Amino acid sequence: MYRGMIGSLLYLTASRPNIMYGVCLCARFQSCPKESHLSAVKRILRYLKGTMDIGLLSRTYDNFELIGFSDDDFAGCKVERKSTSGTYHFLGHSLVSWHSKKQNSVACQWTKHIEIRHHFLRDHAQKGDITLDFVSTKDQFVDIFTKPLSE
Repeated sequence: MYRGMIGSLLYLTASRPNIMYGVCLCARFQSCPKESHLSAVKRILRYLKGTMDIGLLSRTYDNFELIGFSDDDFAGCKVERKSTSGTYHFLGHSLVSWHSKKQNSVACQWTKHIEIRHHFLRDHAQKGDITLDFVSTKDQFVDIFTKPLSE
């Protein structure tokens, strides 16, 4: 029963990215769920029932600017001490992709691919192809992938 509920909720994250953090957190315990995990899944279902009017909306706009947001927590998983990262991408005013993933390790990763990505972004930022801006926590859209929804 628990796995079936998780599978259905994972399917719903395609149109309800705001439940992704909670669903993915609950999905980690599919092999041996406890009563507290089932209670959390039921709470997500109650949240969905109470917010049926919320969803994704795509409209046609002249603005085709691609905007991305990302956020990480540091060792947010208290059990494994692993971090979770999330990203959003908007094309104009429409959300076109999102992603949330638990990282492999908390340690800083000083590997070639990180260095290459850093230099790639730095070079494009210097050319003016992209802009990198700080977004405060209160305005950060991607927090729903790295932190639970507030009550």
